[in-house]
Amino acid sequence: MVRTWQLWLSPRPVRRTETPSEPRMLSQNGAALFEFHYEHDDQLVVRETHYAENKLVQDGRSGPPLHIHCGQTEYFQVESGTLAVIRNGKKSILAKGGGIIKILPGTRYRSPPLSTQIRRIDKSRCSHRFWAEAPVAEDLVFRVWAEPQNLDRGFDEAFLRNYLGYLRDCEDQNIQPSVFQLALLGWSGDTLLSPSCPINAIALNISQPHSANLRYLLTNEEHRWSFNTSINFAGSSDFFASTERWTTFSAPTYAAVISPGTEEDVAKIIKLATMHNIPFLATGARHGYTTTLGELHNGLAIDLSHFKEFELDADAKTLTVGPGVTVGEIFDPLFSAGFEIQTGSAPCPSFIGVTLGGGVGRFQGVYGLLSDALISVRLITANGEVLEVSRNRYPDLFWAIRGAGANFGVVTSATYSVYPLTNNGDMFIAEFIVPPRRWSEYLRKMESMSPLPAELSSLLLNSFNTTTNQTQLYAHWAYKGTETDARKHLSPILNMNLTATQMRVLPWNRLVENTFAGAAVTVCEPNTNRNLYTLSMRNYSASTWEAVSSKLATFYTQYPQARSSSLLYEFFPNQAMAAIPQDETAVPRRDTTAYINLILTSSIHNSETDNALARFGEEIRRDVAATSGYPEITTFVNYAHGDEKLDQIYGKNKLARLAALKKIWDPKEIFSFNNGLPTRYP
Repeated sequence: MVRTWQLWLSPRPVRRTETPSEPRMLSQNGAALFEFHYEHDDQLVVRETHYAENKLVQDGRSGPPLHIHCGQTEYFQVESGTLAVIRNGKKSILAKGGGIIKILPGTRYRSPPLSTQIRRIDKSRCSHRFWAEAPVAEDLVFRVWAEPQNLDRGFDEAFLRNYLGYLRDCEDQNIQPSVFQLALLGWSGDTLLSPSCPINAIALNISQPHSANLRYLLTNEEHRWSFNTSINFAGSSDFFASTERWTTFSAPTYAAVISPGTEEDVAKIIKLATMHNIPFLATGARHGYTTTLGELHNGLAIDLSHFKEFELDADAKTLTVGPGVTVGEIFDPLFSAGFEIQTGSAPCPSFIGVTLGGGVGRFQGVYGLLSDALISVRLITANGEVLEVSRNRYPDLFWAIRGAGANFGVVTSATYSVYPLTNNGDMFIAEFIVPPRRWSEYLRKMESMSPLPAELSSLLLNSFNTTTNQTQLYAHWAYKGTETDARKHLSPILNMNLTATQMRVLPWNRLVENTFAGAAVTVCEPNTNRNLYTLSMRNYSASTWEAVSSKLATFYTQYPQARSSSLLYEFFPNQAMAAIPQDETAVPRRDTTAYINLILTSSIHNSETDNALARFGEEIRRDVAATSGYPEITTFVNYAHGDEKLDQIYGKNKLARLAALKKIWDPKEIFSFNNGLPTRYP
């Protein structure tokens, strides 16, 4: 009968962990570590460590609920941190060097003696609970023991191993513990829950958002991680270095980071995380900025920045790279070997990361998007399977990852087509300062030059000049060809006789680092609060750009603390990009001719300033969208702010197929923190 009730209230774990040989055990989803020691006279002493980075510890919920030891006196001695204890309804604080706290046993009454031997407890003398006192600045470490030892039932090693092992098995298998089993375990330890403490307090303490014990999962020796795989937990010295992001705005938070050394370890991690419902994010250069990343709280970071594979096959004209290779790291070795490839405008993002969202850039008029150069990838799916994905193998998946790749797995390597250098790799570069009095003239010249030749691209930076103390336009032009041809195409701009900051021939591997006097490199500085609003454009509209520039100047006046903010226009030709059939990849719109990136930063962060920045970002995005040539706000996944509708990011004509593939390859939606796709649409 008891077992029937137990199964009705809560299923039993299908597998029980063997715990007798473990010198230590983790509890509460990694909140606390228990180590068993025997000291003089074989006295069991349990050393508990409650980890400061764990939210349970921070919230004071890593200790047990209010309880009573019926026949033993319990002792606590702190080694580090601060222990809070409730005894007799009164709170006590104990720190290192503060002596020993003593908690008396319960008083037993057996009149009349019952065959069931139910005990009534004088809980005023002995009911107690303990936790780490806030604020938790360091791990709480303390020793606890009970006397007398060697009772038939009591606080001993067998009781603790059974109790902790049972809870851990329930956590690992995502089931609620049985109240009957907990009661039986408590009886074996001569320990009762205090009558004033409801039974659901136990469930509150042991049921957490992550069904598995993260610290235990990662450090369990049975996983046999490769020697160069490293694991760090929040608060450790190496944790920040492996999780630091380009922008801190709406960033994900992690309890732990694992930096796998092999592809096999990546697959193993994904299997573990999926099995135990651990939310995770795989990262390369950690440059993504969509606000949906901030929906990951206290999860697991899979740091792929050490996957630096770089293999060039000159005969096959292919390049294979790992997710840790950044855009800036491919320039020199590729150029030295006599090749080039389309790239993004900034050197700091992961080359593969740029690819998975489509990969816009200055060469898309000649070579198309970066994803158009993709030949194949090695992809680890939600079930931990490693697939070679290409046009011929898993073609539907290959279609999806070119434009929505972050939704379908973790790419551990990617192979691209590369191209022999044209014009010996030389390009003509010209940059100009456009003063406010000539904004209108310049912008109308820009509008008249649309569409740009396939070889000609431009960037326009609208920012605050601290030297002149006014808003300025800083124009950049790059021509993939000879200086003679470049000057011919640039004649409308050259005839304006603007102040030129540079006008010269450069090899293509030096293009990015010499853009805007190196600003494209300095903008890669990490750990800065940046809030971005972006948009795709099909049409040029000088009047809109002029109005936006005036609004930006007013904004700088109203919010001088935000003068580090800037608005970047990217005018990229689209001939080769548009020549690819629309159904070839998941990239939503191939008729785009320009993009805006409004990067909002401030030296002061408070609700007033942050709200003002957000309102301004939304306003500018609406203004530009009105004349963009698209019927509504339109962007793509790598540039999305995170508040757009899915069809504004992925395109209405792509979503049904993408959702169907999501249901096949990621039905539990574990790859969904980067503008995640649904498994059904509409």
